[in-house]
Amino acid sequence: MGHQPGDRVHVDGQIGTLVHAFEPGLLAHPHRLWLFAPDDADPTDPPDLISENQLG
Repeated sequence: MGHQPGDRVHVDGQIGTLVHAFEPGLLAHPHRLWLFAPDDADPTDPPDLISENQLG
């Protein structure tokens, strides 16, 4: 069972939404990468780039 865009997740003490996935190998990274939008971020802040292994 993998994560999908729109999933609500907990990452490093923050709750937010997964926005977009980049497949493994893209951007020279061995894991899938995600754009993560924390709930407490300012609306003008871009999403954070996180690795799938950071997801709980």
